[in-house]
Amino acid sequence: HRQCFTQWKEMERNLLNNRGIIDAELQEQIQRESQKWCDILKRLLHCIKYLAIQNLALRGHRESLQSDFNTGNLLGLLKLISNFDPVVKEHIRFAESHPGSTSYLSPKIQNEFIHIMASTVRDSLLERIRKAKYYGLMFDSTPDQAHREQMSEVVRYVDINFEKKTVQIKESFLGFIPISKRTLQAWFKKY
Repeated sequence: HRQCFTQWKEMERNLLNNRGIIDAELQEQIQRESQKWCDILKRLLHCIKYLAIQNLALRGHRESLQSDFNTGNLLGLLKLISNFDPVVKEHIRFAESHPGSTSYLSPKIQNEFIHIMASTVRDSLLERIRKAKYYGLMFDSTPDQAHREQMSEVVRYVDINFEKKTVQIKESFLGFIPISKRTLQAWFKKY
């Protein structure tokens, strides 16, 4: 009994210190891999955010890391950053040498990131609007390039900051609402 108790206490101490267990190295490897992907995604999202704030297109005519001509703003920006950042440099090198592997650089993933950011911004705006005591809704209809009617939704609200003692009138575009011509005509007849 004493021998088993001693072994149990020794194992417990080793588990607490992550020494002498088989999974310690595997757990460390998983943490390194997880941290690597967090670092890559953080840099990628900051690049996408920068391009979105500057109102620049992400993609170009040739969506390939091997091409040096017109690869698009996102891939071009990542290639530029790779000259100074070893994390991005290693990721670009791996993506170039292993086409088809997970790289988070495909147009589909880029669109996903943009939609996630857009919903976050929209939720933030709606939260601020809900806090406002005074607000107004504005809707305007216009045809898009395909000659389909779209209604734009804009909210104007009063933002009061009690700490700084400031009052600002802000206007936020919340998005387009696709509508049919019939729906629009019925709506205008009603009002």
